[in-house]
Amino acid sequence: MTTYTYRITHLSQLAQATLPILHQKRFRTIVGGFFLLMLALPLLLRANTPPKFELAWGSQGSEAGQLVFARGIAANSEGTVYVADTHNHRIQTFDENGTFLSEWGERGSGKGNFDLPSGLAIDNADRVYVADSFNHRVQVFDKNGRFLQTWGSLGKQNGQFNSPAGIAVGSDGAVYVADTNNHRIQKFANNGSFVKAWGSYGSEDGQLTFPNAVAVNSEGLVYVADTFNNRVVVFDKNGRFQQSWGNLSFPHGLAVDDDDNVYVADTFQHRIVKYSSDGTLLSEWGGAGSGEGSFNRPHALTTDHNNHIYVADTNNQQIQKFLEKAGITIQLKGTGKDRSSITIAPAASDRERLRAQLDTESVVPLVAVGQVIPATDTTPNTNENRPIIYGSLRAPAITTIVVEPTPIPAPASSSSDSQPPAPGEYVGLNSP
Repeated sequence: MTTYTYRITHLSQLAQATLPILHQKRFRTIVGGFFLLMLALPLLLRANTPPKFELAWGSQGSEAGQLVFARGIAANSEGTVYVADTHNHRIQTFDENGTFLSEWGERGSGKGNFDLPSGLAIDNADRVYVADSFNHRVQVFDKNGRFLQTWGSLGKQNGQFNSPAGIAVGSDGAVYVADTNNHRIQKFANNGSFVKAWGSYGSEDGQLTFPNAVAVNSEGLVYVADTFNNRVVVFDKNGRFQQSWGNLSFPHGLAVDDDDNVYVADTFQHRIVKYSSDGTLLSEWGGAGSGEGSFNRPHALTTDHNNHIYVADTNNQQIQKFLEKAGITIQLKGTGKDRSSITIAPAASDRERLRAQLDTESVVPLVAVGQVIPATDTTPNTNENRPIIYGSLRAPAITTIVVEPTPIPAPASSSSDSQPPAPGEYVGLNSP
C-alpha cells in the first residue's frame, strides 16, 4: 500500500487548500512549503463541505419583513440582502442578520411597480435588476430603490419577453435574462440595448424548456437552470453550448460564488446542490421540511463575499442563511479494486483535531455510516492510533469523506515543557 501525504501548516489553510489530483496525469504543487510529486490516484480532493446553518427569517404575510412565495434574492457589496417578495409584488431589503430595512413596489405596471417579480441581480455598482415577470420587462433601480430604467414588453422579438423569471449580470456589465416562456436567453448591454439571443424549445444540446434562472461566472460562462429538462446547461458568453449536467427535479435557482462554484436550488427535491464550475458534484444539503437546513421548494439563492449563502425557502415563506465551513472533502472514486482506505492524522502542536466523517453509502465501511472518528494527538510521522477507514469501493462508485478541524483546549503551559513538536496538520491519503 502506498501512502500519499500533504502538509498544512496552519488551520486557516484548510479553507484554502485545493489539490486537484488529475487522473492519468503527473504534476507538482506546493502545500505548506513542501514540493510534492503526485501520480494518478483514484480520488479527488477539494476544499468543500456542506455549509453551516446560521439563521432564518420571515413568515407568511404582507407586513414589513413578511413574505409570500419569494422567488428571487441577491446580495450587494455592502451585505444588504434584496428579496423579490413575489406574491406581494414588491422588493424588500434586509441586513445580513435578517433585520428589515426597506421595501418598494406594489402591484401595477407603472415605473417601480411589479407584477410577480421573480429574478434579482446586482451589478458592480450595486444597481438592482428585477425580472418583472408578468409585466414582461426588466426594471433597474439604485441600491436604495430609486427607479432608473426599464426595457421590454410582451412578445417574441429581440428585446421582448414572455414571463422572464431569471436575470444575471456579468462582471463586464452584460445583462442576461432567462426569457422563460420563450425558452431562450437574451443578452443586453447594461443600458438595455439588445445584444443577442439563443435557445429554442426542446431538450437537445443548447435547447431549453422553461428556463427559470441564469448565472454568470468570472470567466463569462453562462449557467442556465433548464427547469423542465431537469438540468443545468452551460454556454459561453456568446451563447455557444458547452455542456449540461444534473440529476435534478425542476431546478429554479442558480448562484455562483467567488470561486466560481455553482449552487442550484433543486426545487422539487427540496435541496441545494453545489457543483464546481465544470459540473463536478461537490456537496448537497437540505430535504423536505420546515426546520433548520430543510426546505420546501426553494426557488432562489445567492452568495456574498463572506462565504454566506442565502436561500429563498419559497413555500416555507422564509430566508435561510448558511456559512461555508473551512474543511476538506475527499472523494474516493471506485477503480474496480476490492477496497480503498484513508488515514487521518493531525499534529498535536496546534491543539486541534481532525475528524473524518463517512457521509455516503457507496462503500461498505468497517464503521457505521455517519460515524465521526476523532483523530488522536499522536506524533505526525508515526502510524500509531491513526483512524483508518476501509471499505469496498468498486467502479463507478464514489464516496465522500469530510475532514474538518475541531478545536480542543490547549493544556496549561509548564516550565518543564520540552521543545514543542513541529507544527502542522497531516492528512495521509492511502490507496491500494
